[in-house]
Formats: sequence, C-alpha cells, structure tokens
Amino acid sequence: MALSFLLSCSAMLPLLRVSAYNTSAGCAIIRPPKDGGIRYRGLTQEQIRSVQVLPVDYEIEYICRGNRVIVGPKVRKCLPNGTWTDLSQRSRCLLMCPRVWTSLENGRVSSWPLGPPVEGTVLHYSCLPSFILMGRNSTQCNKMGKWDTPKPVCHYDRHYKGKKKLYIGALFPMSGGWPGGQACLPAAQMALDLVNSRTDILPDYELELIHYDSMCDPGEATKLLYDLLYTEPIKIVLMPGCSSVSTLVAEAARMWNLIV
Repeated sequence: MALSFLLSCSAMLPLLRVSAYNTSAGCAIIRPPKDGGIRYRGLTQEQIRSVQVLPVDYEIEYICRGNRVIVGPKVRKCLPNGTWTDLSQRSRCLLMCPRVWTSLENGRVSSWPLGPPVEGTVLHYSCLPSFILMGRNSTQCNKMGKWDTPKPVCHYDRHYKGKKKLYIGALFPMSGGWPGGQACLPAAQMALDLVNSRTDILPDYELELIHYDSMCDPGEATKLLYDLLYTEPIKIVLMPGCSSVSTLVAEAARMWNLIV
C-alpha cells in the first residue's frame, strides 16, 4: 500500500513541476471557505506547502471544522482552461440548527431553501386539520446555529368537524441531481386530488400527503424515513421516488406493515 502511494505521488510530481511554470497546464490553488479547509488527495504536507498550481483533472475537496457543514459545491475539479468547476457557486461552512425543529407532530413543516437547516434557512409551520397551531408559524436559523423562535406545537381542536384523514408519507428527490425528481410531488398531489374529488372512493375520508426531500441520498433519506415512521400522524403508504432510496424504504416496510 505504501509502495502504491509513493508511485502515485512520484507520477504526479512531474505534472506539478510543469504546472508551476505553466498555468495553462493546471489550476492555481484557491483559498478554502471560512472555517474550513481543503483536502488534497495524493499529496504530502510538504507538497501541499510548496505547490502553487495543480494539474488538469485534479480534484480538491472542501472540509469544515467542528460541527459545521459545507453548503455549495463540496468538490471542485481542475478544467483544461485553467479554472475550477462551479466557481460561480460559493462554498460555505455553516453551523446547522437542531433538526428537531424541522418536523412537527400533527403538522407540516416547509423549508426554504431546500437542504440542511443552516444559517438563513426559514421554516414555515402549519397544523393538520383538527389541530390548532400554538406558537409562531415561522422561524429562521441564525449564524450561531440556533432557531430564532421556540418550536410551536399543534393542539387538538375539540370543535373540529370534517372528514377523517388518511395520511400518505413520501420521500421525493426534489434535489440531488435527478432532473425528473421534481415531477414526483405534483404527480402524486394530482393523484390524491383526483381521489379526494370522487364520492365513490373513500367517501368518509380525505387523503393527505406528508412529504420530504430525500435529495436522492440514502443517508439523508434514512433520517427522514425515521421521522415519517416515528412521528404522528400514522401513515399508510410510503413513496420513495428514487432508486437508491427505494431499497431502504422497502426493507423498512416489512417491519412496519406499510404499503410501498
């Protein structure tokens, strides 16, 4: 293993020497984001301190200090024209606010922008029918990694009269690199609206969708799946909407007697 590492480093050294004298053969080193650093793959600490230009196709990876997370491109690649990929998109290391605010028992939470709850993220709260929201209907994550208002709660409204609700849980890939993912939510909502508009299908009930953005990421989907399973209201169906997440949901469904 040590021999292969030395061979890879020695193979890269000529490229680094050439690049140091000819920036057209590579990309100049760029600064890491605030509160973050850069992981240089295949280079020793001595090489990192001395090199000024990295070869074409070389990739750097941003890493954040402490419990901060990267927002924006995490990996950049050196292009033949001497620039790094996605330079128009800023990469930042931000503190995350507690995720417990991103779910609401007997209610819904919408997040803007999509992604992890970091500085600038705004959450909007609403309660399910037959429940009343107690507290503020929105909150914002500040730069200290804290929400600016207490988490609201949904209390049961004893005076509510209406159809009983049947809830459907969904993990739609609204982001994450699959262009077709954004079509899942409107398609599912159209299907539910059609069923709810008919009097010959479940006349005493109304279907309602509770959905999250899985980002087509099994790790993120795992957290959201547990939130769907362990929080009220109980869901009768789970829709994964992404192949890398479908297996995870299908395995869980066997234990929870869910329809997938």
